[in-house]
Amino acid sequence: MNSWSRVFESFIAKTHNFDEYSWAVSSMNLFPSWATAYWCKQIWEHGSEQTPVELLQNSPFSSFFFRPCSAPPFITTLYMQVWCGIHMSYYLYHKDMASARSFMTNVGMSNDFHTILETIPICNIGQGDWKCEHCLSRTVRGNIHVCVLCSNPVSYWTKYVYT
Repeated sequence: MNSWSRVFESFIAKTHNFDEYSWAVSSMNLFPSWATAYWCKQIWEHGSEQTPVELLQNSPFSSFFFRPCSAPPFITTLYMQVWCGIHMSYYLYHKDMASARSFMTNVGMSNDFHTILETIPICNIGQGDWKCEHCLSRTVRGNIHVCVLCSNPVSYWTKYVYT
């Protein structure tokens, strides 16, 4: 049995609270470490009324990360990880091992995977030029999600404002 299913089964075997839920999601490495707390909170608060697709569509960060410019949407490894993480966290929240196993078995992405990416609104705050504060790398384009030198996510970057 792989590690995600051990954590999953351990969690669903008992009554859970938010701290235990967050620990389980973190232990399964479903999201980048900097995104885990946000998605745990979103699923904990809205998982009973929204589907995984709705959670992704209603996130204010989706347009920034997945539609950062007027160019056609493109699939990034970050989008794929968040897509899968939301589904698995949702199944964990509902203690639905059967759906989690089915999701992990059927690795092929549904049409929703691509459709949702196209329906996320374009981020209108402008892309401009960005600089990674972690490694102080040269300015990079605003539609790149990870620093090419140190692999830190865009959340650590600062946008240059040219006057």
